[in-house]
Amino acid sequence: PYVLSILSQDFVKDLSIIEGACLGIIGLAAGAELQLSELNRSKKQVVSLTAGICCMTWIFCFFAIKWTASLTPVLGSVSSSQLTAIASLGGTLMMTRSPASAIAVLKEMDAKGSFVSLVMGVVVLKDVVVIVLFALNMELVPLVRQASSSIV
Repeated sequence: PYVLSILSQDFVKDLSIIEGACLGIIGLAAGAELQLSELNRSKKQVVSLTAGICCMTWIFCFFAIKWTASLTPVLGSVSSSQLTAIASLGGTLMMTRSPASAIAVLKEMDAKGSFVSLVMGVVVLKDVVVIVLFALNMELVPLVRQASSSIV
């Protein structure tokens, strides 16, 4: 909307209400797909799969961003602490997956059973982890900016 000036900035801001409503509906749909009785039986699997997926994705993406930063003109000129904050935020954002696409595939295939509950549990828990990690990252960014400005 900003590049082609199709929509004004005020109109884009007004659309944030619709965006919030859509995210709420997606979250509600994902929660409705959870079968709590089956999820209770596979609690350990959901937690261990979610932890493994989140940790491995974050670690891989964090180091990939740090390693390739020197190849990009923008990231090549930032300080080490700023690059760490950028890589941490990038790793966090790369952990996200669309619960809507998982729900759509499961609905289309008319899937049922313990595996479906496991998949939905992992998807929903991973989204919670991403939201918490994103909030933590956003709290750390001002600290990194203050630290790097006080050094200079």
